[in-house]
Amino acid sequence: PQIGLRDQEKVLWSLAWLQLKQKDFAGAKKNLSAAVALKDVSPFAKFKYTFWLAEAELRNNLVEESSQLFQQLTQE
Repeated sequence: PQIGLRDQEKVLWSLAWLQLKQKDFAGAKKNLSAAVALKDVSPFAKFKYTFWLAEAELRNNLVEESSQLFQQLTQE
């Protein structure tokens, strides 16, 4: 059975948050990127996922990627 969008979003966010807490920034990046790419996600949720994706990039020493995401957030 296929899970619904809301459940999929909750799973991705929960996994990403746990990975951030455990300092698994590569794993968090994967799940946050998937959450950002989901269709029909609320704008607030998309901003939240993008912010934490930028943080994961920064903490993984990917400064350029992080800066681009933070800049995208300020423009939106």
